Amino acid sequence: GLAYSVSSDLVDHQHANALAITTATRADRAAETLAVVREVVKRMAQEGPTEAELAATKKYLIGAYAINNLNSSAAIAATLLELQLDKLGSDYM
Repeated sequence: GLAYSVSSDLVDHQHANALAITTATRADRAAETLAVVREVVKRMAQEGPTEAELAATKKYLIGAYAINNLNSSAAIAATLLELQLDKLGSDYM
């Protein structure tokens, strides 16, 4: 494939957010990888996700949320703190 991995994260700040996208690819394919990432971001901004992309993401998030956020006492505390900082109730989970 073009990249070994691709991930994104929405970085929350009090007055602004940032979309951070990271990839792992060979140096000689970095420009091509960046072009593909930019094209996908542009398509998402203009058209939004397809029904299939949305369904796959929902399925992933339902399973991943507990694994990533509720797998230890420290993770639960961090999740509850993040909810509080975002002015969301604990029932938001």
